Amino acid sequence: MPKLSLVVAIYNIEAYIEKCLDSIHHQTNQDFECILVDDGSSDQSSLIAQRYANLYPNFQYFRKENGGLSDARNFGLTKCTSQYVGFIDGDDTIHEEYVEKCIYKIEETQADMIVFDYYQYFGSVDKTYYMTSFLENKTNCDPKKNPEILTKIYSAAWNKIYRISLFNDHQIAYPKGLLYEDFATTFRLIQHAKNVVYIPAPLYFYVADRKGSIMNTFKQSSLQLMTSIRLVLEDYKKNGIFEQFYDELKYLSYRNLIFGFRKLVFCTDQTLIHTYIKEGFSLLHHYFGRSLKCKYPIIIDKSDRVYTSSWKLKLYLAYRKVRKKK
Repeated sequence: MPKLSLVVAIYNIEAYIEKCLDSIHHQTNQDFECILVDDGSSDQSSLIAQRYANLYPNFQYFRKENGGLSDARNFGLTKCTSQYVGFIDGDDTIHEEYVEKCIYKIEETQADMIVFDYYQYFGSVDKTYYMTSFLENKTNCDPKKNPEILTKIYSAAWNKIYRISLFNDHQIAYPKGLLYEDFATTFRLIQHAKNVVYIPAPLYFYVADRKGSIMNTFKQSSLQLMTSIRLVLEDYKKNGIFEQFYDELKYLSYRNLIFGFRKLVFCTDQTLIHTYIKEGFSLLHHYFGRSLKCKYPIIIDKSDRVYTSSWKLKLYLAYRKVRKKK
């Protein structure tokens, strides 16, 4: 049985997939299995992935009907034979010591979840940034005893290793067909982790602005951010720990919605803007009331104040619209 399973979701990324799979093949520790999940690609991605599976015995290729990123990850989980899993998007790459460092931490700490740093690359400006979780080198960090780690961990699936039982024992899966699926899943998983371990090294290389990426668009589906946030909040309520993590959940909800509100300046659909603002503040007020009081800073810089009330945001967007016409 391999020490680690890597699930790679693949969909129409022929320009990227070979570089991704090369980075996996050239790991310094080969005690892993690589589950290639072709989510119904119509380009050459399928042929490239099959070639790697034919060449290397620890690579396995599976093809399924297109169901989206969540569905591909969930499918990959069913094919894993190890106790731990890492998710890799097929247009990204990993450091050559990714497997070695993660297996070392698994054996050293028996972690339920491992978090590591990453590089974020913006091709439009050809710049790379080092992104850290600021967790310090903590070992056996229990989220129930150290709830602040929820505010320091990026929601992405791919800069983490998970004990697979976190998914199976608590019936948690990536929500099929929902955007912001990482937020909806990561913070449901972490509530069940008894020890979260941090590796202060950039083991993942994330392409942030690939053409066609949902990160750079604002459309009707952007409303799904509220659905993802609500999934997390309701799960904590169901498990009776909402009040225990109240400040952390409030911070996460506000900061993620502020990120969404900031993107409204790029939207020209006035009905969508109105709906997004209405639903966003309705969610915040329903779960957290109207007070901004929180253990963690909801307002990080002066510009954030615009995004903390609906009337301020509407006024700001109207002002921007008038200035644009001049």
